Amino acid sequence: MLIENKYEKVQSDDLHRIINNLNNAKAVITFADADKANHQMIELVMKALSDEFPQVRFFKTETSAEDPFLKNQGLTNLPVTIFVKGKKIYGWFEGLISKNSIRSRIENLLEV
Repeated sequence: MLIENKYEKVQSDDLHRIINNLNNAKAVITFADADKANHQMIELVMKALSDEFPQVRFFKTETSAEDPFLKNQGLTNLPVTIFVKGKKIYGWFEGLISKNSIRSRIENLLEV
């Protein structure tokens, strides 16, 4: 399944609905503070990876560490990236990691 809009900006309030509608699809969701420089760095990496993995949906949301969704997951350091299949979170990382590390995590997500 190929996704046309591969790096969608969404509102944090919409995430529960989006995750519930994924069915068996796989997704990468990044939470970032638009005022921080690392937001731009993670966005460049995710845009490039969305081209490499057309079968995965990529979402971004601008938020703060006080975001209720993140707090519910126990995540507090932005940026946060989560890996989802269907309605289940399969992993996450806080902060920035290398593009190759993110690629590896996406490859692992594709295997579940």
